[in-house]
Amino acid sequence: MSTPKPTIVLVPGSFSSSSNYTDILKAVRDLGYPAVTLELPSTQKRMPLPPASMMDDADVIRRAVETLLGQGKQVAVMCHSYGGVPTSQALVGLGVKRVVYLSALVPKVGQSLLMTSMGSNELPMEAVVS
Repeated sequence: MSTPKPTIVLVPGSFSSSSNYTDILKAVRDLGYPAVTLELPSTQKRMPLPPASMMDDADVIRRAVETLLGQGKQVAVMCHSYGGVPTSQALVGLGVKRVVYLSALVPKVGQSLLMTSMGSNELPMEAVVS
């Protein structure tokens, strides 16, 4: 019996809507993986509400992943660019199969987007290879 493939959750970068990832989503689905792309609140006009924060984005990611895990699915998350920041926050303590950072910012625990952008953020070799 084969193991079911994990559901791929694609988290966009800033200034990106899910429609920017149509070709990637199709390629992943063509390989037999169930896949979805999220819309982050920070990429939406929210008038008259104030702009969304990174924590608002993280909440959307966390709820999507928790929903899939609650359905008994394995989950792998692909995050692009800025999407790496709220994804790292959102997945704390969740049983996600894999996280793939696509040209993404990878903050260290407790590090802000600004700190990540300005400083050295080298990953240990194990993180790069695994």
